[in-house]
Amino acid sequence: MKKETISNLQTILQNEKDFDSELYISSGKSQEVSLKEGVLENMDFSSYEGMGLRIFRDKKSAFAYSNTVNESELRLSLIHISEPTRPY
Repeated sequence: MKKETISNLQTILQNEKDFDSELYISSGKSQEVSLKEGVLENMDFSSYEGMGLRIFRDKKSAFAYSNTVNESELRLSLIHISEPTRPY
């Protein structure tokens, strides 16, 4: 995950003055090797990334998550989860 992406996500949220927010970002890689009696049985390589967004406004909160970390996902999440917390 690029530092630039994280910085851009942070800027998007800092510019949003209608509510407070929390952004959780996670990413990683794993490797698993299985041996049986000294013989290679299985090798598995995987990677993951994701983000969770929580917003707070007027004693209401909403949450969204995605297995993709990018600006368009964050903007879409903001649209969807900010609507239920908007005052009517």
